[in-house]
Parts: sequence; C-alpha cells; structure tokens
Amino acid sequence: MKAVSPNPTRRVRGFTLVELMVSITVALFLIGGIMTVVQHTRSTFQVQNQMAQLQDSERIAMTLIAGVIQSAGYYPDPHSNTAATALPVTAAFTTAGTPTILGTHSATAPDTITVRYAVNDSTTAYNCMGGTNTTGSLDTWENTFSVDTTAKQLKCTLWSKSTGAATTAPLVDGVTNLQIVYGVNTKGGSSATNSCVDTYISSGSMTTANWPNICTVTVTLTFQNPAPAPGGAATVQFTRTIAVMNMVGVNL
Repeated sequence: MKAVSPNPTRRVRGFTLVELMVSITVALFLIGGIMTVVQHTRSTFQVQNQMAQLQDSERIAMTLIAGVIQSAGYYPDPHSNTAATALPVTAAFTTAGTPTILGTHSATAPDTITVRYAVNDSTTAYNCMGGTNTTGSLDTWENTFSVDTTAKQLKCTLWSKSTGAATTAPLVDGVTNLQIVYGVNTKGGSSATNSCVDTYISSGSMTTANWPNICTVTVTLTFQNPAPAPGGAATVQFTRTIAVMNMVGVNL
C-alpha cells in the first residue's frame, strides 16, 4: 500500500496577537489579585503582631505595678521588726511607719506613685525592676513609677536604704500617660458595709490625712495605639484596681 504523504499545503496555526494580548491581560489580572491578597495578609499579620505586643506591654506594666502596690507597708518578721524601724524616715517619707504610699499630680504631666516596703533575703517580694533583695539583711525599698512623655516610656526609680542611692530604668515602651485614683478609708476601722474603701479620691485631691488610709489604687495607663483604624483612637487605655494587702486584708 502506498503511503499517503502529508498535505504540503496544510498550515500549522499559532496564537494570534489578539489572543496573546488577552492571555497576558488575564494573567496580569490574576497576578494582581494574588498580590493584593498577599499584601492584605501581610498587613493583617503586622497589625495582629503589633496588637499582641501592646497586650504584652499592658500585662508587663500592670504586673510590675500591681506587685509593688500590693506589697506596700510590708516588712518581714514582725516579732523582731516594727513598721517604724523597718520603714524609717527618708527624704520621700517624712514619718516612720506610715504612710507607705505617696503620689504626685500635675495638670500638665502624668501622675507618679511611690511605694515603700521592707524585705530581707528570705522574702519573695520583688521591686519595680523585678529584682529581689541580695544584701542578706533587712532593706527598705522605695519604688516610684512615672512616665517619660518624651521617650513615651513607663519608668521605675528604685531607692534602696542599703545603698542610699536611686536607680532609674525604663520598663515598657509606648506609654504616654499615668493616672491614679485612690480608694481611701476616711471613717477609720470597719465601715457599716464591712469594706475598707468608702471614698475614691483622685491624685490631685489627696490630703495628708488620706495617704495613710489607702486601701486600693486604681491605675490607668495610656498606650499609643500601634495600629489605629482610619478615624480610630490614637491611644488605648488599660485600667486595673489593685488592693493594698496590708490594709484591706479579707474585708475587701
């Protein structure tokens, strides 16, 4: 049988210019869509990461502040020590024993709070920097929390009786303000409701008679919002009420 030769006049067709242009347009459209999804996913991840860092900063700041405030007025071994000997007169506290918390207020600056207590090498109390007593003997600490509005940092200044010196260190970044309200027992003793607090007083309204009678401290920290929504708030506030354990006991 004779083989049939291919038709020499048959032409092999390719893509036309129009088909190529349509294909390229569709491909560019698909690539653009994929890049938009990738960019959106990346932006979402960055926002979530920034918010997670903000939450970590809030927790760290409040944990340090709460630990210090709860320890106000503490001193070890009451059989050998008294409040007057463990918490003597210093530059910040002009009377021995009480008060154990002092604060400042300004209309143009964040509040500050100073808390004192005594520790020895066997106690587990921490200072505002997260450290413990390494002197091997009784030591008195004064912990001051403040906000550096220029650096936007929550700072701690620790004064130690054993060294007679104060050390300042940044604790958390992104903090722009610190506001404090004190829960005070103005009636003395147990109130009719068996509660330590009968009045809440802002820092600017505290009097000399109020400072020894603080039962709780309400702390409000203002943080920069790392990822504000369009038209959203530029800052985020975090508030916690902390009991002064030496004062409230089981009554609060």
